[in-house]
Amino acid sequence: MRRFLLGAVFLAAILAAGLYFSSGMLLESVSHKALNYLAAQGEEYGLQLKNPHFQKVGLSSLDTVTWSGVSAKVRMKRSVFFSPKQDIALDFDKVSLSLEDFRNRTFHLDVQGISIASENKDDSSADDTPATQNQIEGKKFTMQFPLDFLRPKKAALQIRYILDEMGDLLQKGRCALSLYFSGSIAFPIKNRSFTARISIQREEGKSFIMMNELDLIAISQEFELKRPLTEEEVKILSRNPFRARRLLQIRNYARSTSKRAHKKNRFVPKDAYRHVLWSYLLTKEYGEEFAKKVTDAHEKGLTGNTEEERLMDINNNTVGRRYALRGLQKSMILKLVMIDPDVIRSPEQVGRKEILQ
Repeated sequence: MRRFLLGAVFLAAILAAGLYFSSGMLLESVSHKALNYLAAQGEEYGLQLKNPHFQKVGLSSLDTVTWSGVSAKVRMKRSVFFSPKQDIALDFDKVSLSLEDFRNRTFHLDVQGISIASENKDDSSADDTPATQNQIEGKKFTMQFPLDFLRPKKAALQIRYILDEMGDLLQKGRCALSLYFSGSIAFPIKNRSFTARISIQREEGKSFIMMNELDLIAISQEFELKRPLTEEEVKILSRNPFRARRLLQIRNYARSTSKRAHKKNRFVPKDAYRHVLWSYLLTKEYGEEFAKKVTDAHEKGLTGNTEEERLMDINNNTVGRRYALRGLQKSMILKLVMIDPDVIRSPEQVGRKEILQ
């Protein structure tokens, strides 16, 4: 009996070892199929997943699968974070998937050593500023989610829901999933590198990717803005960390361009031209809805403007959006500002014109 038990233990050890070593090949095969599935599903969400790859996969414990050296290139058709003309390089040191609660079929995803680099490949930028590159470094990303693998139909719906929500995070900057992320974003300004902290925060049942507001305010001071960011502007820019630098860049470009034009021709209405051009560029790059949010935020709070100046700016911001929606060329904007009756060129005109909203 003792020999039988010893033999059974020895056989079980051999089978366990065989299962463990063969599981590596099985996991690798399944992982490649999963990547192909994600690439196919990504197309439906306007996401192109190129060359997904991992160096190694295995069981780090009985209930955890870990992939190391994970990388891919991504391009998104619609995103609040990236331009459709940007290639995004993703690199993760380690990705682990654990079965956290068998009874409730709950999984835990843990990603460590995150690097995301984005480069604007577009040579026809809305203004004359050069292409930019952002570098995002993350210490850790975690997510918990249910996946009822014992009921395939329900599991398929749950996967669909997760993909929908992750699509919302990339396209709208928010989602309903409970996520955790801590990291930083670095970008160059005037040949110097600046870093800002970014994280995911939960508000009213939603997860938002946020830039630290104090870091944002400090970075905004590197731009030659006519006045500091309003409280509403800080809120919008902090919730758009991958757009923040570009938004400040466009605003600065409109200010410096209008200043040069007025210096060359004193009859150029500097303030009107600045707002029309700024709103035009924002709309060309980010669309009408987002451009309106940004320019409206600029007019809220303690701005130092009179009511007439505020209404004039709102009107001219609307004119700039309309020029962009009509597909007008940037070279036409200055001439139109000088002759278009819809443009308000001085606060004294406010009482005599209907304000465009």
